[in-house]
Amino acid sequence: MAGAAAVVVAAAVVMPARTAFADTSPGPSVPGLHCPPEQYPHGGAPRSAPPVPYEIPFTATLGQTDPAGLRIGGYLQIANSLVTATLGGPVRTDPTTGQPYGDLFASACGVLQLPSESGAIPGNPYGYGGDAQANNNFVFSNPTTVSLGITGIPGLPLLSAYADDDGSISTAIDKTPAANGGMNVEFYASAKSTSDFGPALSSLLGLLGAPSSGVTLPGPLSSLLKGVTNTAGSACTVAIGNLLADGVPPADVESGKTGLTYAQATAPVDFTSQRSGDLTGRPVTGPITGADATLVANDFPVGAIDPNTVPAAGDSGAVCSASNASLLNSLLGLPSIPNPATGYYPNSFYAPGSFAVYTSS
Repeated sequence: MAGAAAVVVAAAVVMPARTAFADTSPGPSVPGLHCPPEQYPHGGAPRSAPPVPYEIPFTATLGQTDPAGLRIGGYLQIANSLVTATLGGPVRTDPTTGQPYGDLFASACGVLQLPSESGAIPGNPYGYGGDAQANNNFVFSNPTTVSLGITGIPGLPLLSAYADDDGSISTAIDKTPAANGGMNVEFYASAKSTSDFGPALSSLLGLLGAPSSGVTLPGPLSSLLKGVTNTAGSACTVAIGNLLADGVPPADVESGKTGLTYAQATAPVDFTSQRSGDLTGRPVTGPITGADATLVANDFPVGAIDPNTVPAAGDSGAVCSASNASLLNSLLGLPSIPNPATGYYPNSFYAPGSFAVYTSS
């Protein structure tokens, strides 16, 4: 996922009776975003002046164009139980590069600070589409698809979902170059998606007691679906990273209602161009004004769906009933928690993307 770094230090460090000498230039113009400006120390500032960091704007995308011109996006997959859910699915393989890809796309912009080589994608201010914490400098191309998979059950309908990032997205560039000479980066973010699972539940219910279909639901799945008569109120939100930023009620996070410890429920997801669990990313390579990278995350937990979570931007009217949230948690195996000791990594985020440094001069 293309995003950015540790919270940016204030535009100037204010010290008593001294003035910071900082200049700015407009940042890049990206439709729909509020890109921060370039900042640099004022020309001719005395050595005794308070420090002013260079803040270099950058733009980034989730999704890139492969060498053959194919647009490839990212995906988030949860494969912990009877049903595998893939935001941005179905997953395909790029015939040119051999890497997997999905249909999750986004645009972003932020600043990198020198000499620390860290930065952030801050909201300006946060909030849009009914979500007060949505980061409006990292905007997904909504709506996107959700595919559901059950072994031996063909033809489940593709669902539609809305996604957003919440709170500040931070990153750091590794000081040590990658083996191929490129840059390795870490991004830390929290995100969520809201989708109406009703059409898929209706499709599954239609297979119950219908031998003429030629499809037999697995016994555990049939048991879960028996007694379900109403698929309304199935527009539920799956959140990852800091659940407080994602709009899960604080009392539910603190009480462990999500099935995660407080530390698990409040840690952002680490998206890396290196290795995470069983996935390996790709370092930033190419001209710095138009480079490619692939970020992965495979070692993060996904908490149980909380019906009171604020929906993703663009789907503010979504209704998730407590009963259907419980049903979906059972179908998806939520909470879904990796176990590195046994090599178990049920949750995957794979994100080909692009990165470009911007300067006004």
